[in-house]
Amino acid sequence: MWPLLSMMRKKELNKIMEEGLTEWDVEQINRLIHGNKNAGCLVLTKTGMHGRTYSNEVLVGGKVRVYTDNGNFLCDPKTLKLNGYVD
Repeated sequence: MWPLLSMMRKKELNKIMEEGLTEWDVEQINRLIHGNKNAGCLVLTKTGMHGRTYSNEVLVGGKVRVYTDNGNFLCDPKTLKLNGYVD
């Protein structure tokens, strides 16, 4: 099992990289272990506003918070069109 990569000593990291993993591989494994607090979705609201959501936020009254240039809104997830993902 992989140790928590954020706590790894440089010596351990170098050993892993010698085994054929790149720094990018190690970063991706670290994100899988710890998650990414900025992960979410790019969406289009039913009124045509582009915004984004955060995966770590809970629903509020069955609605998801959408962050746009015009402010934050609570939207019914069924009315949002998914445009992409933020890792």
